[in-house]
Amino acid sequence: MSEKRELGLMDIFVNPMKVTVKQFFKSTFGKPTTVMYPLERRDPPPTYRGMNAVIWDLCIGCGICGEVCPNKCLKMKPVELSDEEQDRAWYGSHLAKRKNKPERPAINFGHCMFCGFCEDYCPTGAMTMTDFYEMADTSREGLIYPARTMKVDLEDLPQLPLTNYMMESPVLDIDPCIGCSKCVDNCPTNCIIMDVGPHDKTLKSGKVRNVENPYFDYTLCIGCSVCVKVCPADCLHMEPTSNSSLSGLTTEESPTEA
Repeated sequence: MSEKRELGLMDIFVNPMKVTVKQFFKSTFGKPTTVMYPLERRDPPPTYRGMNAVIWDLCIGCGICGEVCPNKCLKMKPVELSDEEQDRAWYGSHLAKRKNKPERPAINFGHCMFCGFCEDYCPTGAMTMTDFYEMADTSREGLIYPARTMKVDLEDLPQLPLTNYMMESPVLDIDPCIGCSKCVDNCPTNCIIMDVGPHDKTLKSGKVRNVENPYFDYTLCIGCSVCVKVCPADCLHMEPTSNSSLSGLTTEESPTEA
């Protein structure tokens, strides 16, 4: 083993002074590492994720953004649409319908981790992440943003196909279905229709009649699972898209369509 070298004058004084002088000139005459905020602002990088924004004319109120949020900081809230907002083209497959009570996402930025899942899973591209970062507040309540505060308008709306990023679709268990059509009433993309069931059922009264069942157009389904949540008979469940496309009732199997 080599013996330890004694520290000399160069190690104690000269070398540290070189580093100090170099840093002094770099800090004095070089490019500053800080800016005079808020008088000056730096442009964030292209991939920066800041405050969320919602393009209302693209939003169909499916609630997927709240479903995939890991911190559950997004919630769908009912909103009142003005006449101008109601007259604008309703985005989707041109079959997407307006809900009786329009809903838009509100967010609590005090819980948001800016992961971008809401933007990635949005089937219509309505949820976007902006580069706005000045959201500091003096209270927790000030970090709760109502739905209308995140509204963004676009003059030219892109007509993109609906995309099922959830990779799941609803499947029907025929026997418990009571034909209430709540799934149809709440589907944001209008991908469900009620039609004649595949067989007759015996009711509690003893009568035998045909009960209408829901039929799905999986090309329009976005996997939001709203139909599963509102089903009073628990006859719907979600399955991976590869499986659901082979089971359940599709619009191609509808007796009326046939």
